Amino acid sequence: MEVVKLNKIYIIGMKAIVSLGSNIILKLNKGFISRINEIKYKVSPQNIYGISFIEDIRNIKREAKFTYMIGVEVKKNFNIPPAMEFFEIKKSNYLKYKLKSKDLFKEYENIFFEICKNNLEIGITKIIEINGDQNIIYISIE
Repeated sequence: MEVVKLNKIYIIGMKAIVSLGSNIILKLNKGFISRINEIKYKVSPQNIYGISFIEDIRNIKREAKFTYMIGVEVKKNFNIPPAMEFFEIKKSNYLKYKLKSKDLFKEYENIFFEICKNNLEIGITKIIEINGDQNIIYISIE
């Protein structure tokens, strides 16, 4: 795990309130993929972003509800398709973490262990998963 600085990224996508064990994420992902061609000004269409907004990663449970957004990076926020939203990921420092398994709950436990071990401060956590980036996730830190 290393600390990296990510530049500002603009995302257009779809979001929902979900939990880790929920099939809503899968349905949202399928719905988004079927409509991705409606989005103009895509930067790298092969990179699908999954963004989780978790109030406190230290208290996450499998059934905990959080906001999840799936989207693609765009150059501008023009022509947002119906039922989609625009989101700006601020330029900030992030922990870069390579997933070791498909069990996200276990991965979040490992991430929390690393955060505690390194005494890092986190607030409302934005977890950014980039599909086209070898199962790397970025966790916002303050």
